Amino acid sequence: MNRKMMRASQANGRKLMRQGWSSFEPGPSPVGKVGDAYETWVNNLYMVFRCRDEVTEWGIVSRLMVRRNDGGTTIPWADMQRIKNELMGRERVAIQIYPAESDLVDSANIYHLWVMPDGFTMPFGL
Repeated sequence: MNRKMMRASQANGRKLMRQGWSSFEPGPSPVGKVGDAYETWVNNLYMVFRCRDEVTEWGIVSRLMVRRNDGGTTIPWADMQRIKNELMGRERVAIQIYPAESDLVDSANIYHLWVMPDGFTMPFGL
């Protein structure tokens, strides 16, 4: 994407963000474009990619990649909670990870949520 296209995309994203939260709709196919993503949802504020599920000792964990439509760099906690609730379920637990510096990958303004299996409870909490 060239600079002109990027600016147009961000301007359109800012216009959509002023409209407020809308329902998520299926988005364009991410296959081959965003790592191992296979499903996309879009609303006025965010685009969410669901990546290949991972089998772990805790069960099957789903990874969501979330980005703002306007190219912004921050996503409020309440919005991440709402995204998790609307797309994966209100009673699912999700984790956001802050990795060791040696494992850090920070090449795009994308946030990741790992959504735990149904019925999973954290061994610690609030």
